[in-house]
Parts: sequence; structure tokens; C-alpha cells
Amino acid sequence: MTGKKRSFLSPFNIYHLVITLLTALVFSFTWPFFKYGEPSPQHYFKNDFMFLYVLARIVTSPQYKQIYDADLQLAISNEILAPLHEDTPFCFPYPPYAFMFCAPLGFMPFHLAYRVHQIVTLLFGAGIFVWLYRKVTEWSAGQLLVLLQSALIAFPVFLGVTGGQYHLFFFALFALFFYGLASKKELPAGVGLALSSMKLQYAPMFGLILLMNRKWKAIGACFATLALLLVASGLWFGFDNIVNYPKILLFTETSKTLTGIYPENHICIRGLFLRIMPEKLAHTSTTLMYIGALAGCAWMWLKGRGKGDLVFGWGLAIATLANLVFALHVQFQDCLYLALAIPFTINGAQREMMRMNVLQHGAFWYRAWCVMLAAFPFASWLQPMFDISKYGRTLILALNMILLFIAIWCWKIAMKTANARIAAVSTASK
Repeated sequence: MTGKKRSFLSPFNIYHLVITLLTALVFSFTWPFFKYGEPSPQHYFKNDFMFLYVLARIVTSPQYKQIYDADLQLAISNEILAPLHEDTPFCFPYPPYAFMFCAPLGFMPFHLAYRVHQIVTLLFGAGIFVWLYRKVTEWSAGQLLVLLQSALIAFPVFLGVTGGQYHLFFFALFALFFYGLASKKELPAGVGLALSSMKLQYAPMFGLILLMNRKWKAIGACFATLALLLVASGLWFGFDNIVNYPKILLFTETSKTLTGIYPENHICIRGLFLRIMPEKLAHTSTTLMYIGALAGCAWMWLKGRGKGDLVFGWGLAIATLANLVFALHVQFQDCLYLALAIPFTINGAQREMMRMNVLQHGAFWYRAWCVMLAAFPFASWLQPMFDISKYGRTLILALNMILLFIAIWCWKIAMKTANARIAAVSTASK
């Protein structure tokens, strides 16, 4: 990104115009969810926010220690939904400390809680997005505006906003972790990883970054924060829920009597395999693949340790994409986390490094990476278009796998560059 003057018909200006028009179109669809009038619980039947609100009601009630009681959740759901009726309990298999953050919603009527949740998470996510990029890049205000628009009009964000979900809140927590890594401040990195562990499926891959790069202070901050969260949630909800959480998680992930997981609808490898092969084989093979991905990323961090910011930036991109492809529970909304990798891979230093690597066709791969990320907000809308036949989810998985391949190739180029510079410095010092 540079501050050079562009012509009116430059690719950047054309992209900005298209993004602005698409933003207006998406907003026209989203506006009914914010306009005046009281949204009824019946309208949001089986909506994620409906069940988040149920949990908020539980944690602010005398039954606050029964947060995982499926019968209680079902009873409160039917109380709110009347005259509609639901027969199957819905599950939210988050760790107990996650429910502390939704407690304020339980003191509000449904329509007010919905609006507060939507507006706060949208403003919080957008604000953290801008804050992260201002901290780790030198992009202009115009460039940040275009990037923010691109992120907000992508289908994952639209789906989350209209569905009352909270992925923008998790985006902010992951952003704190990435900021700590970029600024070499281990305390926010550790605290960010601990808080984002509410998305447990992503914690091992991101935790490897701290372990393999010997970020001992960050690891200590992470465990200290986790201990505080567990003690606080134990005092609130009872320590039985802390001790038994692994059993609760296993039950909710494998139960046939609960709704809310839908693993065959996920956009990761496991979701694809569950759609095309027997369940047991799919679970076994994808678990082994995830372990293999962890081992591959551990090797990558070991080889790239101390090789500089260029290598580290592509390592962050690979870890993010490896989570989206191989983690065992990946929702479409989680594709928003791709935006976390952009400031570490699309910058002047990376572009110049890639242009210098003519033999490895660095400019081609870097351009492919930039074009794929720029096209993702548009390509993400193909998912609902083809969702009836499940091809939409497979298409998004394919896009993430292509991005992962490109990121690995760019990491290899960055490694060759770093090794060449180290060898040159070593030769010059002799």
C-alpha cells in the first residue's frame, strides 16, 4: 500500500466504487433488522440470538448453576416462544466463562436485548478492526475505509448480523492476540489467546505460535487469565460445571437429541467428509488430519523462528487458514478471521520482497494472494446461492484451501529470502 496519486479509473478506485455500491445493497437488506418496531421472539425462532438470550435469562435467574441443563433451556425457550413450541433442546457448547459476557442481555426485554447485541457487536468489531490496522500498518484512511467496507459486506458478516451471532466479538478477541504478536507485546497476546479460547477449536493452532516461538511471558499471561476466568465462572455457575465441561462438550458434539451443532454444515474438511462418507470414518480421518496440520504448523514455526517479520507474517496467515480448513468445528461466519492476516501479508515490505524473487515467481504469487482476498467478499455470496445442494459450503472450503496453498508458497519464498540475507550477513562478517 502506498500513498501515490491514482487516476480516476485506477483498479483501486474501481474496486472502491464497486464495494461502495455493494455496501449500499447489503445495507438495504440488513436495515429491516435494525429499523423501528419490536422484533418478536417468534420471528427469530431457531435464530442463534434466540438461544443466546435463553442462556442470558438462565445466568441471571435463580437457576444460574444449570446453564447446561437441556430441559431448563427448552422450558425457557418455549416460555419465550409461546405460542410456538420447540420439542428439541438447542445446545451452546461454549465453556462456562463465555456465558458471563452475555449476562447483561438477561436483564432486558427481548427486542431491546436484540438491538443492543447487534449494535454493540457491530460497532465493537468494526472499531477493533480499524484499531488493529492503525496499530500495525501505515495504510491511509481511504485504504482502511475500503478494507472495512470489504469486510462488512462479506456474506459471513451479513449472516452474523442478521442471525444475531457474535463472531464480531470473537474477531475483536483474536485481534488482541494478533496485535500482541505484531507489536511484540506478550501480555496482550496471552490475554487475547485466553479470552478467544471461548472458540476452543482454534486455541491449539494459535497456542502453537506462542509455544514454538518461546513466548513464555505470553503463555504465562494466557494461563493466568484462564485461571481467573475459570475461578470467576466457577464461583458464579458452580465448579461442577468446570470439572464436567469436557464430558458436556463431548456429549453435545455427539448427541443425536440436541440441535445447534450441525457438523455436516460446517465449511471445514470435517463438514465435507460428513457429507460424503460414513460418520465414524469422517470423524477419525479428520481428527488425524487436524493432528497432522498441527504437526506441520509446529514444524513451520520451528523452521521460521528468528527469521524476521516477513516469514512471521506468512506464518500467521497459514495458521489462520489451517484453522479454517482443518479445525473440527468451523462456521461460515469464521471466514471473517481472514481479515486478521491481511496487515501482516499485504504491505510494502512483503510486496518488495516478492518482486525481488523473480526465480520463484514471487510477484505472481503475491498478486494471486491479493486478488483472492480482494475477491473473497464477492465470492462469499456464492455460498447462499448454491447452499441447497451443499455446493456453496464446498466452494468456500475450496477457496480457503487455495488461499492456504498460496500462503505456504509465499512462506517458502520468504524463508529463502531470509536465509539468503542471513548467509550474506554471515559472509560479510567473516
